[in-house]
Amino acid sequence: MMQRTVTTALAIWMVVGSGGCGSDANRDAPDPAADDDDPDASADAPTTSGCTAAGGVCTSVAFLASSAEACDGAAALDESCGDHTFRVCCQAATRARSATATSSAPKLGMPSAAVKFMNANDMGNHHLGWHMSRRWNDIDARDQQWLKAQGWSRAAHQEGEPGNGLEFLAMHRFVLQTLRSLPELKSSRALFDGWKRVPDPQDTTMGVGPDSLAQNPTAPGTDPAIPSPLRAVIATCQDDTKTLARFATDDDFGRFIETSLQQAGAAGAGLHNYLHNRFSSPGSPIDLGDPQKNFKNQVFWRVHGWIDRCWSTYRQLTHKRDDDPAYVAALAKGAQEMHLPPQTGP
Repeated sequence: MMQRTVTTALAIWMVVGSGGCGSDANRDAPDPAADDDDPDASADAPTTSGCTAAGGVCTSVAFLASSAEACDGAAALDESCGDHTFRVCCQAATRARSATATSSAPKLGMPSAAVKFMNANDMGNHHLGWHMSRRWNDIDARDQQWLKAQGWSRAAHQEGEPGNGLEFLAMHRFVLQTLRSLPELKSSRALFDGWKRVPDPQDTTMGVGPDSLAQNPTAPGTDPAIPSPLRAVIATCQDDTKTLARFATDDDFGRFIETSLQQAGAAGAGLHNYLHNRFSSPGSPIDLGDPQKNFKNQVFWRVHGWIDRCWSTYRQLTHKRDDDPAYVAALAKGAQEMHLPPQTGP
């Protein structure tokens, strides 16, 4: 089982550039305990002090191709973020979006019962290992060694390759089922249902409630417009569902939704990666761009609940069976790799 460490604030979905900064000295420092009563209130790990002292802010390179992109055009400072090469110290003065996101974010922390369960089952680290083992060729030898020390190895199906799409969908579905099934989270099950409509600055139907722009951890005034190709993918799941039938298999659909890696020409691919990046808020203790923290952010479950609903629509439309051996095996594999007991879930 993986040990809880601050090294798990890593990039897991998009190609990592060479400009990250890290420190071997703090690789195995213990993770600060979360504040169960107020998940938003937990402080960032003290290992970021070198970057902070230099006037910078540490941010994950998650979902992005390089440290320059992670810094939104700001300078990447040569200061340690104290945990791993997957974190970069960005010049804080020009990271207006991050500052706005951190200061104006609504309280989007998960309920204390959910946080306790996640901490007890080390969900953030297992989630990290699941994705990183599927990004093996995109990480350096030092990070591969770190993962090996935690019991992970190169996954047979790398991100973007045949086989990984179904695994991606099934693992997240299993986790959703597990959390929905917990009696202590009975009153919070709606959090795992996902958005009915993805918040979009150009969607005039957005109002109040869980599907509103008010639930975006970035300020609505600075929320970026969704690119047209990705808006088309969202519309396929929300408004043009019959077009989902073009995918021959669950795996094809999963790879299309998850990533643009190794899918040149697959218009609209990578919606999952885009949504994580769009709702990220560097510096937040529940940053959606930080794989150690994002399980404790309600928006994580809005995103994945929405994707799961889209998958259900696809399966109904294409008459997929829940007793299909490949589907059953993928759920079981998700349970094993996330180190959670088998659940049937409501």
